[in-house]
Amino acid sequence: MTGFQMNFIRALCDGVTTDFGSKAILETYHLGSKSNVSRIKLALQNKEMIDIVKDKVYLEDPVFKIWFKRNT
Repeated sequence: MTGFQMNFIRALCDGVTTDFGSKAILETYHLGSKSNVSRIKLALQNKEMIDIVKDKVYLEDPVFKIWFKRNT
């Protein structure tokens, strides 16, 4: 998993589900550019780690969220 993908998951664990392209979220979580966010979402969706429902992003596995918070 890339650093950008890890940062994206960190944002999800912190409760961010929308507006990943906003300047504040891009800077806070070091996600790169808006176009990079699209690539991150696609890669994580292809790995079946996230689910996108009505423009909101969620982690597929709630247990992973707990593990990720404890281990990063």
